[in-house]
Amino acid sequence: MNGTGHPSYPRRRYPLPILALVLALVLTLSWAVVSYAGRAGGWKATEFQVQNMDNETANFTAHFYRPDGSEALSFTDNIPPGRSVYYRPETDLGLPVDFTGTLRLESEQNIVGTIIHFAAQMDDFNGNDVFEMVPDDTTARTYFAPLIERNHGGSSSKILVGNLGPAPAAATIFIYNPDGTLASTRVLGPIPENGSASLNLKKVGNLGDQFIGSARIEADQPIWVDIVQVSSDRWAVYPATPTGDVELYAPVAADGVIPTIRVQNVSDIATTVWVCSAADCEDPVDLPPWGSRRIMPTHSWKNYYTITSPGGGPIAAVVSISDTVGASVYTALSWDQASTCQATPMLFDDYDDWDTTLWMYNPNADPVTVTVSFVGTSPLDSSAEIVQIAPGGTQSLGPDDVDVGTNYVAQISADQPVFALVTGTASDEDDGRFVYRATGFPSCPSTPIPTLTEWGYIVLAAFIVLVAAWTLRRRSLVEPVR
Repeated sequence: MNGTGHPSYPRRRYPLPILALVLALVLTLSWAVVSYAGRAGGWKATEFQVQNMDNETANFTAHFYRPDGSEALSFTDNIPPGRSVYYRPETDLGLPVDFTGTLRLESEQNIVGTIIHFAAQMDDFNGNDVFEMVPDDTTARTYFAPLIERNHGGSSSKILVGNLGPAPAAATIFIYNPDGTLASTRVLGPIPENGSASLNLKKVGNLGDQFIGSARIEADQPIWVDIVQVSSDRWAVYPATPTGDVELYAPVAADGVIPTIRVQNVSDIATTVWVCSAADCEDPVDLPPWGSRRIMPTHSWKNYYTITSPGGGPIAAVVSISDTVGASVYTALSWDQASTCQATPMLFDDYDDWDTTLWMYNPNADPVTVTVSFVGTSPLDSSAEIVQIAPGGTQSLGPDDVDVGTNYVAQISADQPVFALVTGTASDEDDGRFVYRATGFPSCPSTPIPTLTEWGYIVLAAFIVLVAAWTLRRRSLVEPVR
């Protein structure tokens, strides 16, 4: 059923978020969960890529921590400005084959990272997904998970908690029924410093089968939380959100596929939620305090969705896709996550049959001009695209649209704040799909990433210099005629 139109509510404006991993000369840490990495007898399970968004070479140290907080491996490396490095920890770094835990990066420069986990080769279920690495100054003590399940349609959730604090942490997980009533409470901890813990909802028996609801996670110091959705043939990951908002954005997840949106009321005040596409709005949904609701839009996904709570309390939401190809889930974005500079630290073109597509959404009332620089691990592998995006419009760039190879990254520079995310799909239907959100920065580096044309000029200039030097040297060896 369709609604009659968009609700009337004031458009909220926020200052741009300071999401850079570091300020100048200040040490900042980013991290992400690494799940089932290199399990004994398995093929490559985890790979990760690190992108330098600074004007100078980024020196960094990587630490792999076990759940008990002990360090399994550490190494140092550096990345030239605007470039990236890509690792297969089990083969490139010698990470123990039975490792499972977290990865933490330390750098004094602006870096961003992404981890991809290959589950199809490791477990009885199929699918792959991406863990988004986050700066430690964006972690929090409270998180919300709009979608958790126990044997619901064959799918169950794992709540992964990582401790970034200087001391052991305790986390309390409040599990809510869709009507907002408390279904169960569980405590994780003490979680050691740099350690991690998880709650498998399959083991929370008092929830019963076919449970679907939401969760609130409270800790006594800053933590990070990921939610893993696992079924017999699907795997999907989304980061829990530390805040709610009254206006959320779902830029895109898969062209032409209708998504499922799960909305959670993250306050003790009842609210009404509207889900609107470019075409129309769905009928409004009433949410009780701490309640949640699944919304199945009736409009085909051609552009974007907004999820709003006008006049009510803040909400959180996740957007999921599940079809014959696979499943993916991501957390809806708030205006604070729009930025004039975005980084996507993992792009593929026919990498183990995987392709990625970059999606950009313009939430502004005016057209936006976006420059996208694609850079490979080699400095000569680069290209650039300039696109115009209409107000409320979406632009996608896939392997057929740009000259990219494997293990690429992108720097997205816009004259107004935009949203960006990346979807990945394998040609083999058994391998599924994934989606991750780009990381925003206050501004892009002043040192531009060279395009193919610019690299041509650079190479030509270098050739001219070499020829000139050779000519001068040759002349100096010839005795002058008197």
